[in-house]
Amino acid sequence: MKSPMSGAEPIRDLEAWNKNDSLKETHNCFTYSMNVVDKELIKKCNETVDCKVGFHQPGYASGYGHFPEKRRKGCIDMVSRMWGDNPDVRPIKFHQRCSETTSKIALIVDPKRDYHFLRQDKVERNEEENGTWSHKPGSMDVTTKDASGRPILRPDRALFIYKNSKEPLEYTKFCGYYCVPRGKPLYLMSNARTEGGSMDDSKTVDASSSFPQPTRYQQTRRKSRGGNRL
Repeated sequence: MKSPMSGAEPIRDLEAWNKNDSLKETHNCFTYSMNVVDKELIKKCNETVDCKVGFHQPGYASGYGHFPEKRRKGCIDMVSRMWGDNPDVRPIKFHQRCSETTSKIALIVDPKRDYHFLRQDKVERNEEENGTWSHKPGSMDVTTKDASGRPILRPDRALFIYKNSKEPLEYTKFCGYYCVPRGKPLYLMSNARTEGGSMDDSKTVDASSSFPQPTRYQQTRRKSRGGNRL
């Protein structure tokens, strides 16, 4: 059973996201779920060796700042950060329909280490996939599958335990479904990465939530232009 659609869902375009290295390396699960494309981050990526720019992070625009290294990323903290930036985001149940100008995202967390967002998509020319979900693990490719390789019909019942990686992640806490405004500005802030750590170097981004047509999570290691892990 699929969640009802509002009609405002972003159109799934895996090629547009996955074939553009600068876009892929500067946008994470958060910006993907919000359907935001920040041209300034892409520009910085192209001007920087190995694309050393930061992802947008929940809560930065509203002053929450960096995630403390020893602090867990629980549902309450992540939802507070999301609402702090964009209070128009509204909670909703799986079986309910978002308003006609909004569409669903989902939030899951590995309480000890990380957060992750997914979004419900409009899939043109494929009725079977229409209304299914996709997500973008950090700077990696957008995917329509969960950790078991199955299509995502319900994020709250899908598997997101990644034990086969160097840094295993277990997204075991489901933090809810939310309706996100589509076609209006969303407020986000990026986090610039330096060799010694990270620092904020950008002002609030009034980014359009519309993906230009046509044209793992926070801790995922970026891939260098040569294909090696950083």
